[in-house]
Amino acid sequence: MRLIITILLTMLTLQAWGTPNFSDTSQVMKRYDYDSGLSQVSVTSLAQDQFGYIWIGTQAGLNRFDGHEFKQFVSKQQNKNSLAGGFITSLCHESNKLWIGTSTGLSVYHTDLGIFQTFLASEYEAIASDRVAHIDCKTNKVIVSTEIGFPYVLDVKTLQPEALPFEKLQVKNVVRKESQYFYLTDDSLSFFDSVSNKHETILEGNFRRFEISASRIYLFNQHSTLIVLDTNSKKVVWQKEFDPDEGAVLNDLTVSADQITLATENGVYLLNLSGKVIRHWKKTEQYQQGLQDNNILSVMRDSDDDLWIGTETRGLQFLSKLSDSFGHVGEFNYNENPIGSPDVRGFALDGDGTLWIATSDGPKIFDGFGFIKPAQIYPQMATLENVFITKLFIHGHHLWITTRGAGIYRLDLNSSELSNWRPEIESATELNFNDVNVYDGAIVTSSRGSGLLLFDERTQRFEPFFKNLSIKAPNHVTSIMVQGRTLWFGSVGDGLYRFQDGRIEHLTTEHGLASDIVFMIVADDKGKIWVASEADLPLLVTVLVLSERYVKRTDLQMMQFGRSYLMESHMFGLALVVV
Repeated sequence: MRLIITILLTMLTLQAWGTPNFSDTSQVMKRYDYDSGLSQVSVTSLAQDQFGYIWIGTQAGLNRFDGHEFKQFVSKQQNKNSLAGGFITSLCHESNKLWIGTSTGLSVYHTDLGIFQTFLASEYEAIASDRVAHIDCKTNKVIVSTEIGFPYVLDVKTLQPEALPFEKLQVKNVVRKESQYFYLTDDSLSFFDSVSNKHETILEGNFRRFEISASRIYLFNQHSTLIVLDTNSKKVVWQKEFDPDEGAVLNDLTVSADQITLATENGVYLLNLSGKVIRHWKKTEQYQQGLQDNNILSVMRDSDDDLWIGTETRGLQFLSKLSDSFGHVGEFNYNENPIGSPDVRGFALDGDGTLWIATSDGPKIFDGFGFIKPAQIYPQMATLENVFITKLFIHGHHLWITTRGAGIYRLDLNSSELSNWRPEIESATELNFNDVNVYDGAIVTSSRGSGLLLFDERTQRFEPFFKNLSIKAPNHVTSIMVQGRTLWFGSVGDGLYRFQDGRIEHLTTEHGLASDIVFMIVADDKGKIWVASEADLPLLVTVLVLSERYVKRTDLQMMQFGRSYLMESHMFGLALVVV
């Protein structure tokens, strides 16, 4: 199984520590296709109604999703009380009506009544074509643009089709804003002012489509450029050109309070309102949990700001706002300086804000542009290349490093001096260590065969932590967690221990633990203790009473950043979790 690093990219600024900014990430997206109940996998348009239902238009049917299952709506052509067609070209919802454009007519679904009503050229003189291309339904006049031009309008009260209030008929993509009607011709973006009864050209050029949000016009040209204009001044505010060689043809967009989401033929782009690219989701062959098709036909943000993505060949994909906070960095990210080994065992952030990562193939440093070997900065660290690193721990100006098979190392971050210990305990050399921490002012480390060891600054040696033979402690100690005067530690086979004021308390499966193999322990800011075992993630209160049991996980490592945590799992990688 290929392992990946999972990194939560929080959008909040963390004051206590600076969080490294990972710019090259992939996200987990849920996908819906035929097997999920979707009528077809080419998703052309998306909308959400007042009840929260997600409506999905495809090239072969209309679907409604309630969060659990899909309901398909079948068309009956030339039936005014049914869906006009199966090839959905446009969806637009307002109030209690969902307007549905198809290649064979216009329909409206009355969401409060659950019935369709269809408008066909054969029934209304004002309708010149049934091939609907675009619907604008955000005012009291619904404007329907067709593929051959000749748009028409419907009053939302009377639902009677009528002609546009101006003479230009060979226009497309008509959108109304107050008294002005914006539209495209073959060679310009123009508008008609119904008060002055005049037409005016805003920008010359051959454009594909546009949308209006607030006081901005978002215009797509025939190439790969997004042009943003002000609706009042009619001037260009900014424009963003995408690389045409990458196939970034623009297909759709949705605008939220502070972001623009673009559907292109090269994946999905997230921009701020000034045009800066914040994120780019695209298909990656090595990563099967992200975007599965780069040709994106439609995008929508729902009322929870979750992202829905309509692809050309792989159905509907969904990225929740919460999931969007999680990213994945694996061997396919940062191609020039990849992580190398995706088996992450620990991490540390030094005083300069440098992120150190422990892997089973040696330590790594993230420099903002990728992952480098520490030897590039500290030549002495070359001896640790390809060494199995189990934990990294910063204490003052020292970086402590525990390994499997090479003992304990300490790097002086000021002088670059590197020291190594391979303690002799009861005539045996201990080389395998799991964790390191500070308890009562001294370095404490956990070993795989000699239990807990304490570092004596005076002798510069590691000695057994429990010299009192009457105290029974495990030989294989896993994780260490210090909570004030309390030292918690886990074991392989003997459960969880707490040492305080010279006394040891012991918790096993007999007390409610799901397993006596304990890999990781951490305290949250409410004083609760989290324990990761091979079976699940139980939550303990500080008086050693089992409180709750959570989902099955494997061993974890966690680092706090203010009220947030970086968490890594040997099975699930590295994540930052806000609690």
